[in-house]
Amino acid sequence: MPSRSVSFYCETVIFKVEDTLFCVPRHGLEQASVVFADMFRMPTGTRETCVADAPYLEGTSDDSPIVLEGYKSSEFNSLLKFIYPSTILNDPVKEGDPTTLSPSFCLDEAEWIDVLKLATVWQIDTARDTAIHELSVVYGQTAINKIVLGRKHHVARWNEEGLSSLTTTSRATQALLEDLSGALGWETTAKILFIQQQLGTAGPPRPPSSPLVVGEERYLIKFQKKAVRCRACAGAFLTPQYNCIHCGDVTYANEGMSSVGRGITTGGNLWGAYAVRLGSIACTSVQCLKRELNGGWKGSMICPGCQLEVTRNGRVLVAFITSAQVMIGDGAESDEEDDHGAALIKRYFGEELDGVAYQR
Repeated sequence: MPSRSVSFYCETVIFKVEDTLFCVPRHGLEQASVVFADMFRMPTGTRETCVADAPYLEGTSDDSPIVLEGYKSSEFNSLLKFIYPSTILNDPVKEGDPTTLSPSFCLDEAEWIDVLKLATVWQIDTARDTAIHELSVVYGQTAINKIVLGRKHHVARWNEEGLSSLTTTSRATQALLEDLSGALGWETTAKILFIQQQLGTAGPPRPPSSPLVVGEERYLIKFQKKAVRCRACAGAFLTPQYNCIHCGDVTYANEGMSSVGRGITTGGNLWGAYAVRLGSIACTSVQCLKRELNGGWKGSMICPGCQLEVTRNGRVLVAFITSAQVMIGDGAESDEEDDHGAALIKRYFGEELDGVAYQR
């Protein structure tokens, strides 16, 4: 009796999705998905109408398919087009090069969304990663679509990118409000509008102003507490009740402080001020002087004037200084990005972003 080829003798399996039957090689799904691999390893039952002890093997015939409930046949068809791609002949690059076979994925945007959906449910990582790439790079997605698809199919990166785009570059027009509320709901829309207000991106476009350009050279600067200003409203940033974030001592308006800063080279009437990281400001207490300027404080502070939230590595301004000394070599100043928008997104959407169950 002839033996079966190990490499080229495929077992097929038959699925029923809605009213459509699909017959495909079993090994493709088995290798792609641990969910299907476990399914195929499960013992089968017996059909009551059969002769006693006759096996009832689901998936072996049109009369006994594996039924996939809750899915559309079009969605399953899209996934199978990825797992079992057609093959096309590649044109030789040079004369004499051998002609080879390669997979061809002929899927449109809607089909890639189908692939993303089922690949997420059935943990088919290769299909999921490819779908995310195709939808991001080839088709591109609007900020709203990224949030909708990111939430639905557990792609945290899309969710965060969409929120960042809407909060930092969008304007609160009536059309945008209708689109946001319709697609994302009023609670999300309200949070986005609030963050826009904090970042100054809400409302009609404002005339361009001189950009804030910070120099490369770092200075160890000394100044009075009242010289620390908000970068947004230029108002006094440190309140009278402010305690030093490093040592906890109460500081007063005329009390001396120190920090590492960079001079502002362009920025309208801000020229001559210094930009410093909030977390690097230290008082003159002996206890504080023993610490590095970038002590362990990890929090944020709110401007008492405009309510701007500034994180530890966020910039504030020092409008007047008493002395400045050029620093040589590595200093205590952090070079982390000042991303106030990201801090606000994490604050108001952090629970949602952290709750994503499947992220690659």
